[in-house]
Amino acid sequence: ALSAELQRRGVEFRRIHINIAAHSALVDGVLPEFTAYLRRIQLSPPKIPIVSNLTGDWLSDEQATSPEYWARHLRGTVQFAKGVATVLAGGERLLLEVGPGNTLSSLARMQCTPAAAKNV
Repeated sequence: ALSAELQRRGVEFRRIHINIAAHSALVDGVLPEFTAYLRRIQLSPPKIPIVSNLTGDWLSDEQATSPEYWARHLRGTVQFAKGVATVLAGGERLLLEVGPGNTLSSLARMQCTPAAAKNV
């Protein structure tokens, strides 16, 4: 019913077929192992600015190098709209989606002014 309604309204959408509900309680069982793995590798601060999907704000060096942050990132709610707003607040930007579809571009475009949407 939702697919039919979205099509009727001309809303672009795509079903995502994955075998686990990312960011949900279904990943809780792997969090200790994931955190332990991250403690064994060197995490470095980013060389270019990155917006955190966990906070919707710019990723700090402390967050980038914290195994616990990445475990929370894997389980936490994605702050996509806040992250897009953070990026767009910096002035004229170009948003580029790299991947097999255009779902994120479509969602980002909804966050933009009509003038800014041309850069998504």
